[in-house]
Amino acid sequence: MNLTEELGELTAEHLLLGGRAKPNGDGSGSTREALENEAAELFGQSVLYLGADELRHYGASVTGWECC
Repeated sequence: MNLTEELGELTAEHLLLGGRAKPNGDGSGSTREALENEAAELFGQSVLYLGADELRHYGASVTGWECC
């Protein structure tokens, strides 16, 4: 499933950026831009997965969440 793949890629970038994973084979690490791109891809896949009709239900389920 694409959601699982995108979440894995986001997690990998997060760990690389935080220095908690080994750099790529060529020695390059992650960048903030790569992390943001993976987050955007995960969000896009989530929107596609939920579909237009279910977005209202999803929005209603998270309105009670508080940030920080």
